[in-house]
Formats: sequence, C-alpha cells, structure tokens
Amino acid sequence: MSTPQEKYESSIVVDEKEIFVDVKQNNYGIYLKISEKSRRSRSAVVIGLSGAADFQKAITRAIQAASKMTPGPVVARPPRQPRVAVDPAVASLSVHVGGLAWETTEAALAAHFRKAGTVQKATLNTRVRDGEVVSKGSGVVEFKNAADVQRAIETLNDTELDGRVIRVEERRSSGDGEKRKRAPRSKKPRSEGDAPREPREPRERAPRPPREPRDMSNLVVDPRKVYVTSLAWSTTTDELSNVFSAVGDVVNCEMVPRRDGRASGVAVVEFSNSREATEAIERLNGKMIDGREISARVCYIK
Repeated sequence: MSTPQEKYESSIVVDEKEIFVDVKQNNYGIYLKISEKSRRSRSAVVIGLSGAADFQKAITRAIQAASKMTPGPVVARPPRQPRVAVDPAVASLSVHVGGLAWETTEAALAAHFRKAGTVQKATLNTRVRDGEVVSKGSGVVEFKNAADVQRAIETLNDTELDGRVIRVEERRSSGDGEKRKRAPRSKKPRSEGDAPREPREPRERAPRPPREPRDMSNLVVDPRKVYVTSLAWSTTTDELSNVFSAVGDVVNCEMVPRRDGRASGVAVVEFSNSREATEAIERLNGKMIDGREISARVCYIK
C-alpha cells in the first residue's frame, strides 16, 4: 500500500479544539479524513468517497435540527477549591455525618445533634449541579466539648433523620485528599547463626507444542462466490452489491449476521461466473467502503 497523497486540507478551531478536514488518495481510492486535536486527546474518522455525500446530508440535517432548538442558560462551573487541612483542635470537636437525605437542612442537622450536647455549628457538604447548590448527602457537626463528640457517636450513629439512617463517625484532621499509604511490610530479622539462603533454581517449563496447521484438504472453493469481511456495520446489502456490480454480474449479495442477529461485518457476494469472482477479489480486496478497508477472498463451501 503506497503512502496516501494529500489532495486537499483545511482546519478550523472550535472550543479550543483544532479540527482538520483532509481529502487523501491511496491505492484503493479517495477518502475523507476528519481529525480532532485538543490538549488532551486526538481522534479521527475516515469516510470513503462513496459515503461522503451521505455524511454531508447527515451533518446538514443535524445542523437544521440544532438550529430549531432553544438554547438553555449557560451556567459557568465554579472553580474547584483546593482542600485545606483541618485544624486538629477543631476536628477533635467535630463529627462527620453521612447518609443524609438530600432535603435535610443545616438547621435540621443541628437540631438532631443537640440531643448529644451543645452544637456550635452544623455544615452540609454541597456541590453545584445544573446551576443549583445541592447537598452531597453528608455534613459536619461541631460541638463545644469532646465529651459531646463521643456521646454523639455512641447515641446518634444509625439513627433516623428525615427518613434516612445516618452514619456518625470521627472527623479526620487531614483534608488534603491524599490516600493513606500502607506501611511497608517488615522483614523478619535473621539471626547471626543463620546460614545464607541458597539461590532458587529457575523453573523449567516444557516447550509449547507447535500448533498444527489447519487441514484445508477437505475444503472446497465455490468459484462463483466472494467472501467479504471487515465491513462497516452500517453498510447495507444494496450498497455492497452496487460496489461489486462494477466488476461483473452480481447474482446474490447476502450479509452474514451474528447468532444474536446483529451485524457481523461479513458478507458473501455471488457472481454469474468464476472469472468475475476472481476479478472482484483482485480489484476490490483492500477497497475503502464506508470508511473501512474491506477484505475480499475466496469462499469455501461448508
């Protein structure tokens, strides 16, 4: 396969993404390549010339549909605030509460924990969703003294608040979000009189027996049929038949589905004579159809 030749190229910038539209040609024909390049990723799609017109129609219909839609309000996402380490003195007087109902308010949270002692402050953990500040289902309650903290953990854990069973636990003093690292496994010290360990001998593995070649002697080639693979799932029988009709008289074209009925990308094309089938394999093997490079080879009789 020769190096593709550039026939046309252009690029546009949309939302900090650079989109390239190129027309190239190789041994199998002319195709359209649309690629996207951003700071984090790069992707591309290849469309054969036969499918370019359908692609243009699909883009036109999508733009027409989008122009009829009413755009909603654009909500700017607030910048993420870095986590700040919690003062150990404050953490020792606080409890973390999880499993809260979405509708639970800070006032209701404080009222529930006054059963354990004097509440200094009750705060819900929140986030912005669809332009609104909503609860994450958790919060922090700060008490006046440490005895109230222990009492809240012992008496209010697994209690019900607004129809939800809540969890009450000690508040961690570190809020940097770093994962705890597991302590390294300590090695058992060796005594001075211990003999040095002998090196372990490499394990011998039996060589894998060579794979036996497939027996092709009982397979019979159907001289008038062509076995086609690597088709796009969107390729239809009519489209494939039109491509192969350029070589000769196509008698039948049939897609081979999977067991569950879905497309498999495989088809069998039957010609009126063996000469046309052979010519189709020589001319159409490796041809681009619907953005896919197909494979055409002889078909065996089952």
